Amino acid sequence: MGDFLTAIKETPVPTILIVVGLFIIVLAFVVKIGGIIEVSSEQRRWAIPVGLLVLVMGLLLNLSPVDKTKVSEAPEGRYTNSCSSIEVKGDTLFALCKRRDHNNNPTQLSGFENCKTTIDNIDGVLTCQK
Repeated sequence: MGDFLTAIKETPVPTILIVVGLFIIVLAFVVKIGGIIEVSSEQRRWAIPVGLLVLVMGLLLNLSPVDKTKVSEAPEGRYTNSCSSIEVKGDTLFALCKRRDHNNNPTQLSGFENCKTTIDNIDGVLTCQK
């Protein structure tokens, strides 16, 4: 179950919307699915418009251009051994880093591209010399 949840978490939202939209459209044409899901006539009547709406939203989001200038790759550094959820937005590096007490701390490092040394995690805070 954990692998399934991880896969869902890492799946882009547009893809999830497309799959859900298609599933809802399928519900418009069935009365019962595996004896678990029973679809009433009122629900079937609304399934096609709702399913199409969700499907179109997913397709539009999937086809919309992504501004690649704002997101770049995270730099290498020792912080990657003790930080997760590492993201770069603009000139800021975001991460969830472990503190000495083993709790996670959300942290960010602005202007990380100006670091003259490697980026480190010091007690849950991203640091470097600029």
